[in-house]
Amino acid sequence: MISFGIGIQMDLVKYSISFGISSLQNLTEGIGNNAFGYYSLQKLTKGTYNNAFGASALNSVTTGSFNTAIGRDAMVNNVSGNHNVGIGQDALKSNVVTSFYIIFICLPEL
Repeated sequence: MISFGIGIQMDLVKYSISFGISSLQNLTEGIGNNAFGYYSLQKLTKGTYNNAFGASALNSVTTGSFNTAIGRDAMVNNVSGNHNVGIGQDALKSNVVTSFYIIFICLPEL
């Protein structure tokens, strides 16, 4: 695992990258997780191929896999969902455990 900021490295973590304070800090088992932004994927303990880009993106997920969150607080409350995509600030913010191909794009108000 490549980590910049505060994080830990374990033998069961492979091909994962984190950049930001507390990003991926609890990961103990997983492959191909990417976290860019402070607190992104912070609580993930076991999961594969999650991608979080933005502050607190996918912050609460603990065991999910194949999720992508792009934007500040995107999917921030998701705990164990799988195969979800949230794009934009606060996208899928209320999604907690829903799984399987939920795609939500949150556009800012003009």
